[in-house]
Amino acid sequence: MAVAGDFGKAVSIDFLDLQLEWRQALEAMRRNPDARRLEQLRGEAQEFSRRELANLESRLDAQGDYEGAAEGVRRLMFIEKFLLELRSAGESRHADEASPAR
Repeated sequence: MAVAGDFGKAVSIDFLDLQLEWRQALEAMRRNPDARRLEQLRGEAQEFSRRELANLESRLDAQGDYEGAAEGVRRLMFIEKFLLELRSAGESRHADEASPAR
């Protein structure tokens, strides 16, 4: 079952809403850095990832739901990419704080 290039598959509206919410929050932080909000977003994404991993395990081992598992993998791929973007935003914020004022 292909997953890596399987981007044309339908994703739940709830997950699309969550993606949009997280992306908008990230863009807002890029415009106006907020360390507390960055950590809050990171925590939300990490918690969602933990729940998604547990769901994936259940879908594969207990239910044999390979289509559902593929959707879970796509969700996890998004979350991993989003966490990398959050890390990058945090590093940019730290670099801006460390650079000398001119």
